[in-house]
Amino acid sequence: MNRCLQAPEILQLICNQLPNDQKEDRQRLRALALSCRALLEPALDRLWYKVHSLAFFIPTLPASMWKVESVTPGSRPKYTLMGLNRAILTADLVRYLSYYAPRIQEIELGGLTSTFTVEAWQGLQAATSWKPGAMTPYVRTIRWDLSPRGDTSLSEKQLNRAFPYLSLFAGPTTKSLHLTFDSAVAIQMTSVQGAPNLCQALEEFSLTNLAGYWSTKAFIGDYLQSFSWQTLKVLKVTDVGHELYPSLSRLPNLTTLEISNIHGTTPHHYDSLGNPETDYISAIPHDAFPSLEVLKLKSQELYYLSNFLQQLPPNNRLHTLKFTLTFMYDEEHIDTLLEALKHHCNPETFRKLVLKESTHLEAEENEDLATYPRIDILSALQNLTALEVLSVSFATETVDLQPDDITNITKYWPNLVKLKIDVDYPSTRPPSINHDELLELIYGCPNLKKLGLRFDATQISEEEEVPECALYDTPAPIEKLWVCDSPIIRPSNWARFFEAHCPKLRKGATPLEVNGLPNYVPMVMYERRWNSVTDW
Repeated sequence: MNRCLQAPEILQLICNQLPNDQKEDRQRLRALALSCRALLEPALDRLWYKVHSLAFFIPTLPASMWKVESVTPGSRPKYTLMGLNRAILTADLVRYLSYYAPRIQEIELGGLTSTFTVEAWQGLQAATSWKPGAMTPYVRTIRWDLSPRGDTSLSEKQLNRAFPYLSLFAGPTTKSLHLTFDSAVAIQMTSVQGAPNLCQALEEFSLTNLAGYWSTKAFIGDYLQSFSWQTLKVLKVTDVGHELYPSLSRLPNLTTLEISNIHGTTPHHYDSLGNPETDYISAIPHDAFPSLEVLKLKSQELYYLSNFLQQLPPNNRLHTLKFTLTFMYDEEHIDTLLEALKHHCNPETFRKLVLKESTHLEAEENEDLATYPRIDILSALQNLTALEVLSVSFATETVDLQPDDITNITKYWPNLVKLKIDVDYPSTRPPSINHDELLELIYGCPNLKKLGLRFDATQISEEEEVPECALYDTPAPIEKLWVCDSPIIRPSNWARFFEAHCPKLRKGATPLEVNGLPNYVPMVMYERRWNSVTDW
């Protein structure tokens, strides 16, 4: 054996890189553990690092304890129900608790095929003195999803019966707890209400309520006010209304907030205000959201996003903001959102902005694009000089960058690492920039690694030199380039362009994927030409 492989630390590092999510992965880890004595402990550590079932500890306990029954619930696949043949003794658990349980760091329930009777669950609680987290005393992360799913054989009744026994696994060492539940099911709701009491040092908490917005609204306010949350740093919830904003703003150590369906109220409209600083901003508590750094919101309405942003004091610590619109874009409210960004993003801390639309509806452009002005994002954000990531993409409206905008980008945001504008959806609006502006960006933003633009790629010559307006002699280290449906005629010229000005570009440019359209549609040919650039 190589001398390096004789070091336990090296073997542990090697085993830690092996996957253990799939059944086949775990089989390989078992084989590895049995292959030689030196690999036994590190392979077992990796095998038991994350467990995926409710009955993962069964093989380590005496077989004489269990009464095994195979149940076929109607049309669903059969599952195994574990009952008791005899009382569970403390001695029965010694081997598991001393040798296997200390290795378990994560629980992520997958396709469940086995569970316990209520008698067996209660027997385990009694044998461990009803101590929270007794079966996994060192677990740090738990994803407790007992909702009916296609990959789960258990009946809904059995899933509900198992839900409250989260207390056997969540305990003092649990830092991250993710609960998927249905608040309309009483036993699930009761368990969720008491879950924070199990984890005294909880840092990350995720609540996904399958019952929907109104059911969540009925309890979430009182729920958040029932605990101190002194250690909570990350909160992820599904449905939140504006009534909850004050409670959220008082969480002392909250650094990351994710809300997947926010319902706000009408925001302050800046065109009706004399001076925003005195009209409403001065009324915001200066200690609201004192630690918030990352904010990710999804909403069906743009003005709900604006309304939440207006709860932040201007001197906040926010550095990352991601807004996702889940319904159709509304041009009437984009200006309010941009103004809110201008007034509530702190130039000293703000680094990353993502505005996107993720609707599943077919987007239809307006027939007369001239009557719908482009999204003027630069004017609103030019004071955010520390910006490193800017990504904007809506299905029905575009930023439509102009040549002057490119010059201003290199002026206002020299620290950009990622710039992605208008490349997630096709547009009939002709691009207003071409390869010249692309070169200006490449030689004007020295840290730029990821770039996405719609531009006219038809005017390129065989040899494009460094532009006179270049701020730097060497090109940006572009590794990824999205071009959407940018028109292109000469793939060979672009192959030379990338070789000269984007030497670190991986796999050429990435066009918009076009599926199911006939060959005579221009986008289909553009995709082919961009994909063929790497062949030259």
